[in-house]
Amino acid sequence: MDLNRFIWDDFRFKDLILKPSLNIYNNLAEVENIRGRLSVELEIFPNPLISWEFECLDETELRDLKPDELDTIFFKKPLNNIDANKLRIIKPYSRSLSTWLDVSDRYCAVRVKGYSREFCIGDLNADINALTFYWPNFRLHAICEAHNIPHDDSRWKHAHKDMFMVEEPFLDNWMISISTRDSSFQWLNPIARNTGIMLTTIGKIHGNGKNDLRTIKFVDIKKTIGQLSLLISFANGGYTYPILYEGHRLPPEDGRSSMVFKHFDAKRQITPLEQFSNTWFVRESDLGKLIRCNRNFSSALDNQSWYDSYLFILTNYLLATSTNSWQIAASSIGAVLERLSYLLLVEDENDMKEKANNICLFKPGMRPQSEEIIKRILTKIGLTKDRKINDIDHVASFISVRNDAVHPINKKMSVEERWKCIRYGVQWAEEGILWRLGYAGWYRDRISSSKEENKEYAANPGVFVPRYFVQNMG
Repeated sequence: MDLNRFIWDDFRFKDLILKPSLNIYNNLAEVENIRGRLSVELEIFPNPLISWEFECLDETELRDLKPDELDTIFFKKPLNNIDANKLRIIKPYSRSLSTWLDVSDRYCAVRVKGYSREFCIGDLNADINALTFYWPNFRLHAICEAHNIPHDDSRWKHAHKDMFMVEEPFLDNWMISISTRDSSFQWLNPIARNTGIMLTTIGKIHGNGKNDLRTIKFVDIKKTIGQLSLLISFANGGYTYPILYEGHRLPPEDGRSSMVFKHFDAKRQITPLEQFSNTWFVRESDLGKLIRCNRNFSSALDNQSWYDSYLFILTNYLLATSTNSWQIAASSIGAVLERLSYLLLVEDENDMKEKANNICLFKPGMRPQSEEIIKRILTKIGLTKDRKINDIDHVASFISVRNDAVHPINKKMSVEERWKCIRYGVQWAEEGILWRLGYAGWYRDRISSSKEENKEYAANPGVFVPRYFVQNMG
């Protein structure tokens, strides 16, 4: 078998869409300076990882090893990288070790099973003209498809009748496209009650047209893709990151592109499908407009304080929107609002006098001023009475419910009333983040029972056009 052809042609990431696993290698290799047979399987379901098995039956490879020495070799953490032709398994770990001894108590055979979260084939530092990446549990197209949004909707650029695609500018004059097919919609549909993790969506970063042969390095764009993934997770209802990447070099004239590298990286958390929650993103929301917000978002995350706080915010937001416990929801979204408030009122504030006034609200040792903090946030983003938005009247009730969850005081309030207050808190957190992003599309309305005076709401009950001030925060 031509091993080079096996690596590049027979092994295709696109074959893993909605597939649980794929065998990617079964041939000779050297592991910890011992030659033998290595088999490697790329698993997606139920949890992405590399499973590998190494077997050596050659006594000449093992005869110089002392008894019990293999335990020391294979149970260090991690093992040395495994190189097998073009395939490199990075930071492999062993799970089990089986050995056989001959009559002289010398090793005559060994079998090791292990796993890894990363591998690469080719040169990750090479220049490329295009990057294809594969996203697991990406629900945003499916949320719209499930509600029969037409393919000719202005939000979508579709290449086929059974696929939704969005294409937007990305980075400096590059383009990004993200597409999901109908077959993935069926797996993502909650009615199907599927669980775990599957590849559902393909993304691509490329130039403007076939003749655009500019180059870029994977290491220069992987960080930005990671930041986009954190933004997508906020809309998706659970953590999702691309885990498979293919770098391409385009020919100077029409022809088949050449593969530069393949890369698998599953070190980050991905939420199983059954644990996803309902976020602000609804059938009327605009994925393209959200992607356009990534420049503002990436700029914010370049601030380490913003980055650390956003990870905290996202974790607690997803918890608050997925739990059935009002106590957990209230405390989680309360924590989100406090951390978000500091970012918007202090970290992002350019007026030094206003910033100094806001800092006083967060000084340690002072009496908690959560109610005033939230009111200032609502005022800053435009949720005020002079704009006929009365949310500020509900702040005290939300704080009461939040305090009751953290410090039980058995106030006389029904569970239904508590959840109503919590929904206000979730709404404010979502709108605060969307305001910071500059998102100008539709989003979920968690609080209105009727909005007869709002024509947009009357036509699309359960959604808002932005109530906050929409501005470019870049």
